[in-house]
Amino acid sequence: MGKVLLTGAAGGLGTVLTKALKDEFDLVLTNRSEPEEPVEGVPFIKADLNDYEAIEAIFKEHDIETVLHFGGLPVENEFEAILDANLRGTYHVYEAARLHGVKRVVYASSIHAVGFLDARNAPYDIHTETRPDTFYGLSKVYNEDMGKLYHDKFGLEVVNLRICGCVEEPDSKEHLMIWLSYNDLIQLVKKSITAEINNVVTIYGISANTRSFFHVDPENPLGYKPQDNAEDYVHKLPASFGHEDDRKFVGGHHFVREDAVDN
Repeated sequence: MGKVLLTGAAGGLGTVLTKALKDEFDLVLTNRSEPEEPVEGVPFIKADLNDYEAIEAIFKEHDIETVLHFGGLPVENEFEAILDANLRGTYHVYEAARLHGVKRVVYASSIHAVGFLDARNAPYDIHTETRPDTFYGLSKVYNEDMGKLYHDKFGLEVVNLRICGCVEEPDSKEHLMIWLSYNDLIQLVKKSITAEINNVVTIYGISANTRSFFHVDPENPLGYKPQDNAEDYVHKLPASFGHEDDRKFVGGHHFVREDAVDN
């Protein structure tokens, strides 16, 4: 297997994945800022996703076979900022990948691609329409479709991971419905790298929660089988939701409120 490029390597999930994957895969790391703890023996290239020449240079200098695209803004922001980091930046990754013969792109999409779905009608499967709750969520929908374009037009294999509430342990009642454990994230990403696929696969990144908002098909093409359940932590969690919208929309109050961009 060729090298695996991880964008956003110095971010929260990027750091988790670097530690989990470095002994099993030939990693190359990139981020716009330096990691707090450099990983010995794993090359790191500082580059901004907006700088196409810098991004393409990584592909020129390394024999990249798979991209784990976890870079970009991780929360809501002004549209112009989202446009640069999430839309234009993802285009740069896909275009450099195409030009340099990359086989597969694994894209970190988000629950916020469907954040305005009515939580009271859950669970939803992967075939439900997208209902983004923010400019951030809208960028995830756009980039999922960008992956489809690059597959249909250029033959790239694409995996879109709609990552839900990924934290080490659930810390809110909402997490009973959306939690993705670190262990399940790592399993999902490993399967996304190694599964035999030749098309576009979109899947929810969520653990096996009893009250889950989303259904993961047991026969999914990646062979992903979530193991953890937020219900195991229910005794540690608040008895009620923090806000009414936390139980009305799958994206939760923090994202669906009108002033989400300002907070």
